[in-house]
Amino acid sequence: MDNKSVLFVKFGERKYVKRLFDGKMYFSNAVKFRGIEKTNGLKGQGDAFEAILQLKNGNAIMTETNTGLFFRQPNITVSLGLADTDNIPIFCITCISAGDCTIREAKGKRFITISDTIRDTIKAHFPKADTAGVFFRPELFIRSLSELGMVSYDEVKYFDFSPKGVIKEMIEYVSRCPGVVSKHNKLLASMVEVANSVESIQLTITEQNMKRILFCKDTYFAGEKEYRILLPQKRIHEPKEYTIRWGRQPRQLYPIDEFFDGIELK
Repeated sequence: MDNKSVLFVKFGERKYVKRLFDGKMYFSNAVKFRGIEKTNGLKGQGDAFEAILQLKNGNAIMTETNTGLFFRQPNITVSLGLADTDNIPIFCITCISAGDCTIREAKGKRFITISDTIRDTIKAHFPKADTAGVFFRPELFIRSLSELGMVSYDEVKYFDFSPKGVIKEMIEYVSRCPGVVSKHNKLLASMVEVANSVESIQLTITEQNMKRILFCKDTYFAGEKEYRILLPQKRIHEPKEYTIRWGRQPRQLYPIDEFFDGIELK
């Protein structure tokens, strides 16, 4: 039950959150997220390793294609960008689950208070945010996404990207469900994971599963409790708004401090 979604919340400046409530969803892409940290040093809003697959401390075998000669390079770290993920539209929102909050009843009403960890992370990573836009019915929020056409959505998975971090789990997550390799589902990367001295596992990344890299983030961002909506068939080179109809689902804007002090559930 701790994983059950309770609220979706968009944090930001009031004028931008209000545009979302008016049906304008602001999508960006991996290139822009990388640029924010590299240009402004704003790790939290941006991420220099957005959509980058890092292979750490591995033993690489490099082959010269014309002669077939190869050599081994031990203890190598390689950063890979996956083809065509850079410009997939991404919308980010915070997903509050039952384990992230305290719900209490008073005088026949229910009130919710968000954990201090999430509050502190949001305030540190988004210093200009003065407003919380709350969607009270997660199931209706997800149902509304059909307005956008084909979408992929999921909670972000967090992995240790530090120099000593182990991202085996991340590579295994991205490589799930590769599908059948064909001209419509091209092979992007293939690697062998040695489970022990006898057994090895073939990990395959194709156009079908490559978008999973966009649901992977460093543990530094874990307190943001990010949920992502992707438009996998579209490509954008600059941020773009897409129109959506929210219908009658309950939603409300709050000053950010009022939200973190605790609000009534609708």
